[in-house]
Amino acid sequence: EYDNPQTGSTWENLKDISNCKYFDISAVSILDEQMNPKKDFYNSEKIKIKISFFINEVHSQMKIQIYVHKYGELVFTAPFFIGLKHNLKKGFYNLICEIPSYLLSSGNYFLSADSSLYNMEGISDFNYILNFEIFLDKMKDMPFIETMPGYVFPQLDWQIEQDNKSV
Repeated sequence: EYDNPQTGSTWENLKDISNCKYFDISAVSILDEQMNPKKDFYNSEKIKIKISFFINEVHSQMKIQIYVHKYGELVFTAPFFIGLKHNLKKGFYNLICEIPSYLLSSGNYFLSADSSLYNMEGISDFNYILNFEIFLDKMKDMPFIETMPGYVFPQLDWQIEQDNKSV
C-alpha cells in the first residue's frame, strides 16, 4: 500500500499537521551528501534522509522511524528517539540521517516512515512514499562486480595475516 507516493526525491504530507496532538511528519526527502535532491546513487555514495516534522507539544516518548524496503521485504529499519536528551519546544524541525556508502546492493529501494509515542501510541504511518536506485560502481579493493545477490553488500574491513604454524 502506498501513501501519496512521489516520483521525485521529496514526499510531502498532505494532511494539515498544525493541530496535531504532539508531533507529526511534514515531509521526507532523499538527498546526496551536499543536501541536493537525488534519486539515483552509486554504492560508493552516502545517502541522506531528511525528515521534516512539527512539534505541537513535547512528549518524552516521541519517535520517528524509517524503513527501507526492496522487493516488498524489509532491508533495515532505523529509529530515532526525539524526546530523549533533546531540549525541544513547539516548532518545525529537520531530522537528518545518513545511509553509509558501501552498504546497499544494486536495485530499487523504497522508503517508509512513521511517527509514534514509543510503546504508547502510533501517530502516523507512511508506506512506500519514496524510492531510490542503487548502482554498483566502486568496490574499494575488489574488482568490478556488476550485480550481487542480497539486499545489503557491505564492504567489510577484511584483514589477512600469516599464521605462524610451520609448513
